[in-house]
Amino acid sequence: MKKLTKTIYVQGLENDAYLWRLVNNPQSFPKPTPELLDRFEDGKLVEKYAKNLYVNEEVEFEKEFNYKNLSARVDVLRKTDDGFDLIEIKSSTKVKDKYLDDLAFQKYVLKKCKVKVNKCLLVIINKEYTLNEELDLTELFLEIDLTDKVEKRPLFIQRSLEIINQAQEPEFKAEDLETCSKDNPIAQEFLSHLPKNNIFEVYKIRKSKAIELFNEGKMQIKDAPNEDLNKYGRIQKKEKEHYDKEHLKKFFSKLEEPISYLDFETYQLPIPLFEGSKPFEHIPFQYSLHFENNHKEFLFEGKGNPKKEFLEKLKKDLPNKGPILVFYKHFEAKVLRELGKAFPESKEWTENVIKRFIDLRDPFANFWYYHPSQRGSTSIKDILPVFSNESYKGMFVNNGRDAMVFYKKNKENLPEQLKKDLLEYCKLDTKAMQIILEGLKQRIV
Repeated sequence: MKKLTKTIYVQGLENDAYLWRLVNNPQSFPKPTPELLDRFEDGKLVEKYAKNLYVNEEVEFEKEFNYKNLSARVDVLRKTDDGFDLIEIKSSTKVKDKYLDDLAFQKYVLKKCKVKVNKCLLVIINKEYTLNEELDLTELFLEIDLTDKVEKRPLFIQRSLEIINQAQEPEFKAEDLETCSKDNPIAQEFLSHLPKNNIFEVYKIRKSKAIELFNEGKMQIKDAPNEDLNKYGRIQKKEKEHYDKEHLKKFFSKLEEPISYLDFETYQLPIPLFEGSKPFEHIPFQYSLHFENNHKEFLFEGKGNPKKEFLEKLKKDLPNKGPILVFYKHFEAKVLRELGKAFPESKEWTENVIKRFIDLRDPFANFWYYHPSQRGSTSIKDILPVFSNESYKGMFVNNGRDAMVFYKKNKENLPEQLKKDLLEYCKLDTKAMQIILEGLKQRIV
């Protein structure tokens, strides 16, 4: 019989094929992305800090329990008068269902090992915590009693054991997508084998609806009746360039020269390091700014908090009039509002800048413009090739997640090549906005 660990059990609840392969063919999975590896590192860091809450108590860390072919390693096992408390630590600000599954599996194994569990506790991060001089672990972390919920949580241990011991990998079915996370490699593999313009590419389609149509044999958008598609799907079904001149003209009516094009890059820390910062706060370290025939850029290379230098340089570089084009303005606006809170003397300036924001994503998110090569995506990475031969392909840093991870990992001593890569990537983001805006303008002339 093959071994079932708590990690494999919880991950495998997403779908049977994933569970089977985690045990029987893990080498078939692609290498973890830099973002995923960063999450692992964050998790280890959070565990390290959270365990300090219990150093003066009678506890054991990372104690492993085995019962037959089941294995569970407990983050913190705390001795009580008549048994133990089971404590799980997570690098998260929310209680998630999968954490209940995690605790339920551990409790089952401990019970089989004749260990009496009194409470099942989850330690997560308090998102409202603000660092004030010294780190206060009792305020940073929340200990939540989930004993009752864990007791009621259904277990699928026997079924999981049967699956991992099957000779053949179970078939992955479309309906399995309902329970898969966005990072699930089996789901990604399934979708990658589908043809272009398949039903899962319909923008904002309910997953359940796409699965229903797929199972009815309507694999491609063109096979689905209009009444089964949302307004975006009906546009995609035509498989040709679409643009709404009326809405595009309204969009352009807001734009007056000089136009600025702005993009931020940030990183996040689960454990705040800087005075006044919160867990997972977006810390800006880079921007690119195009306006008229000028390009300005900033990349923080010092040690410590980049916020002040970022803000001062932006105030110096950004023209004091004209619209500012961003792509997904909610993000840049959130960063500026946080800067306004951190530096109240600049709050009026940050709020005035936010009022000048115009979101270049709007024409695409609202399908005022759509091209079949986007394949249902509204990402700037997929829109740029519609209007230009410029591309993010082949760049070492080619998305915001990698920019965050590579910078975060090397921020104390940035290699010269990484500096160039980061600057090149961020510069392309604002250049792409210029190209896309010009391309849209040509569609309404």
